[in-house]
Amino acid sequence: MAVLLDDLENPEAEDSMASPNSANLDALASILNDKITNEKGDLIFTLGSTFTATLLFPDGGYKKKPVVAGDEFTLRPECRGGKRGDMIFSLEPVDARDYSRMEMNSVEAFRHLEKFKVRIEKLIDLEWSKAITSAATIKEHAKAKKEADTYADNPLWGIF
Repeated sequence: MAVLLDDLENPEAEDSMASPNSANLDALASILNDKITNEKGDLIFTLGSTFTATLLFPDGGYKKKPVVAGDEFTLRPECRGGKRGDMIFSLEPVDARDYSRMEMNSVEAFRHLEKFKVRIEKLIDLEWSKAITSAATIKEHAKAKKEADTYADNPLWGIF
């Protein structure tokens, strides 16, 4: 997408340029939430390093507190697009804690949760860098794979 100087000076043009990214994140979040919901078994991840995370407490308040390496979390189908143009993942602690959820953006999740990126890419069947740029790519990829599987499952296909 080419950005013109006139577009940078025009606030309305700036809003129109930001909205596709937001729409892509919302569409990707919807796809991820469906995939997480339909996944057989829980998606459990181990925290590989100690860091300060955003935690949601039962009273509804958010606080930043350290979480300890080795803790396990279950990915919840509550992904959403963040205000800074990144995906936010919601994880629930496996063991009882004083907080109910931990929220992480994709950069934090890929850095601190063991094998998180691999599992997410396997879940959506596409590289994260491609998925984050366009949720339409995921839908097209899934459709093409479904069509390919349809032909692969037909024992008469290709016999002439």
